[in-house]
Amino acid sequence: MQFSQVAFLAAALANEALAGPVHQHRALHERAIIIDNVIVTQEIVVTAYADGVLKTGAPKVVGVQTIPAVPVVETSVRAVSTVEPAPVAEPSTKAADPTPTPLPAAVFKEKAPEPSTTTIQVSSAAPAPVVAPTTFATSVSVAPAPVATSQAPAPVVSSSQAPAPSTPATTGGKRGIAYNDPKYLQAFTGSGKVSWCYNWAASSWDQQIPSQFEFVPMLWGLGDHANNWNKYADAGIASGSKHLLGFNEPDHHEQAYISPSAAADGWRKLMDPYAGKAALGSPAVTNGGGDMGLTWLKNFYDACSGCHVDFTVVHWYNGGDVAAFKKHMQSAYEVGGNRPIWITEWQAPGSVSEQEAFLAEALPWIDSQDWIQRHALFMASDGLLMSGTGLSAVGQAFVA
Repeated sequence: MQFSQVAFLAAALANEALAGPVHQHRALHERAIIIDNVIVTQEIVVTAYADGVLKTGAPKVVGVQTIPAVPVVETSVRAVSTVEPAPVAEPSTKAADPTPTPLPAAVFKEKAPEPSTTTIQVSSAAPAPVVAPTTFATSVSVAPAPVATSQAPAPVVSSSQAPAPSTPATTGGKRGIAYNDPKYLQAFTGSGKVSWCYNWAASSWDQQIPSQFEFVPMLWGLGDHANNWNKYADAGIASGSKHLLGFNEPDHHEQAYISPSAAADGWRKLMDPYAGKAALGSPAVTNGGGDMGLTWLKNFYDACSGCHVDFTVVHWYNGGDVAAFKKHMQSAYEVGGNRPIWITEWQAPGSVSEQEAFLAEALPWIDSQDWIQRHALFMASDGLLMSGTGLSAVGQAFVA
């Protein structure tokens, strides 16, 4: 296949990616079989960002083979959707730890600022070193922790962390709405429980945000995502935003994916200048095990010693065990140097009745903890918190 053909395919697929949902990926796999020749299959990644920026990555070799046969070209297209990783229990020495319930595979995580990615695989006769192919999804989790009490955890600050800074008190209810489509926000205005919203982006793009909701800008990641951060953060603060959120799941390879040290460097440059202008929320980490989750968070706080961070942000997709949920939040509070907690994504798997039962126990506990300031159940989308343009049963339970 000639380079001009590769470029044509890249441009065509990039345009297709821009026309569809941000989180909908399409991978075109083409295999050319040439008589008595060495076939090298390469992968080219074309990334289309929400602001129209297109970037083409360097080719990566994903296969080498010699096939004597009649020339054949086979083409197939498959859709790959990014979903919140299904929990898989981290190896543990605790035999009694239960296995987490997986997140339903049908849930799409449509984060507005995230780039869409088109992957092209092409073949040529030029041999090159074999490189392992890119994987599209991994499953991570943290093993459920022991039962927690409903009392606020005792203050614990490691020697490498500064004491928790004072944080402006939030007003109104703790509950917030994570959304992509602003048309869903109106359904939450009558409950009196919802006080804020965010869309994983730095700007609301002139959307009609209900006046009683505070829109909270997010610096989703580094690179191109940070290009207009100051412009949008300044505009958000000027329009009433009192909080700013940091990087989204920097510990997850399909999200912002930033090392703790790089995140600390970016924080000093991009977030610290807003200290005193707005309350700053830490990078939002998953509940993954190993180097992910709270381990990544601790390493960030260690690397960002002296940085201004007002509250710690975490996610929860590790099943419907309320005791494990409580314990994880208490651990996050301690790892964050006793900074208040925001849970900007959380969800219980299972049937509607199972989710309602989880919320019935978890919501009163969250509301009773002064150190948990805000939270947003995932997410305002049809089939989750919404049914059409109205609230689903789970959405109604969230605002009850």
